[in-house]
Amino acid sequence: MRELGILIKFEYIKLFKKRSTWIILFLLLAAGIFGSVEMLIGNDINNGKTGTNYENMIKYKKNALALSGRKINTELIQEVKTANLSYLERTSNVREVTKLNEIYKETTEPYESIIPLLSVVYTGGDDATEVLAHLTQEDMDNFYPLLLERQKQYLESDNLLTKAEEEKLMVYQAEMDIPFSYSYDGGWQRVRELLDSYGMIFLIFGISICIAPIFGGEYSNKMDSLILSTKYGKQVEIWAKLIMAFSFTLLVSVIYLLIQLAVVLMLYGTSGANNPIQLILKLKNVVYPLDNIELTMIYIICVVCATLLSTAITCVLSSKMKTSFSAIIICFMLTIIPVLVQIPEKYRLLNKIYSLLPSRIIQSKNIFPNYMYGIGKWLVPAYHFIPLFCILAATGLVVIAFRGFRNHQVA
Repeated sequence: MRELGILIKFEYIKLFKKRSTWIILFLLLAAGIFGSVEMLIGNDINNGKTGTNYENMIKYKKNALALSGRKINTELIQEVKTANLSYLERTSNVREVTKLNEIYKETTEPYESIIPLLSVVYTGGDDATEVLAHLTQEDMDNFYPLLLERQKQYLESDNLLTKAEEEKLMVYQAEMDIPFSYSYDGGWQRVRELLDSYGMIFLIFGISICIAPIFGGEYSNKMDSLILSTKYGKQVEIWAKLIMAFSFTLLVSVIYLLIQLAVVLMLYGTSGANNPIQLILKLKNVVYPLDNIELTMIYIICVVCATLLSTAITCVLSSKMKTSFSAIIICFMLTIIPVLVQIPEKYRLLNKIYSLLPSRIIQSKNIFPNYMYGIGKWLVPAYHFIPLFCILAATGLVVIAFRGFRNHQVA
C-alpha cells in the first residue's frame, strides 16, 4: 500500500507538471463561474419592457417571494383570473407600449411566476392570458384532476411505452404530494439549466484531455518498456495511474459542480428547495414525486457518473493508442457526435443504449425520459439505472485498460 500511495502521488506530480492541465483547469473554473452569472449580464427586452437581466431577476424574485408558501388552489387561481381579466379590460383600447407596461405591472406582473404553471394545465402552452381570464368555477376547482388527466394523456400518447411502463409511471404519479405549495425557486431552476447545458460537455472533454496521456504519453516518450520492466510496473504502477485518473476526475467534476451550485444559489437564493419538480419542469411531462434538492442531487450524481465513465473510456483508448493525441481525437468524437446526432425514438432499444453514452447521460431528457430500464415488470427509472450502469461499465473498462497497457507489445 505504501508503494501504491507513493506512485499515485508521483502520477499526480506528472499530471500537474503539464501546462495543459493547468490551462484546462483554469478554463473550467472560468466557464463554471461565467455560466453561473451569464444570465444576469446585459440588458433584457421583454414584451416591450427594457431593463438589465439582474433588475428583472430581482423584480421576478420579489413577486414570486410574495406568493411563497401559498397553495396552488382555487383561491390563488381566482386571483390570477381576476388579474388577467383586469389586464384585458384595461388594455382593450390601449396601444401605447408605456401604458400597456404600466397596466401589466398593476395587474398580472405580481403573478408572472405562477401564470406559466397554470397555462400548461389549462392550455398546454406557456401563455394563456385570454383563457385564464375566463376560467369557470369548475375549471378552477378541477385544476389537479385536469393536471393528472393531462399527464395521463401525455403518457398514453407515447405509443412506444409498454403497458408495464405506463402502470409504473401511474404509480409514481399517485405518490405526488398535491396540492402543490408554491415557493420561489429561481435558484434551483437556474441550477437545473446549468447542469443540463453545454458546460457539462466541456467538463467531460476537458477531463479527457487531461487524462489522455496516462498511457499514451508513456508510449510517445518510449517509457512503456521501462515501466513494465520495473518491480511494480506490471501491477502497482498501472493501478496508480488508474486511481489517479479516477480520483482526479471525481475531484474536478465535484468541485466544478459545487462552484456552480454555490455561485448560483448565492445570486438567486435557496428558496424553493422543497418545491416539487413539476413546478420547474413541464407539469404534464414529469410524474416523479421528487423535490428540487432531490432533482439537483440526481443531476449531480448523473453528471459525475458520466465523467467517470468518460474517463474509463479515455483510459482504454490511451492504453490502445500509440499517442495521447489519437485518444483525444476519438474522445472528442465520442463526446460531440452523440450531442449532434439523434436517433429516432421509434428505435427504442437502440435509443436507450445510445442514451447511455457520457455526453447523452447528462441531458435531462435522458435522465427523466418516459421509458424505463428493465425486463418485464422489473423496471427502474433512468435516473436509477444510469449510476448503476456507469459503475459497472467503468469497472469493466478499467480491467480492459489495465490489461491493454500491461499486455501490449513493447516496440
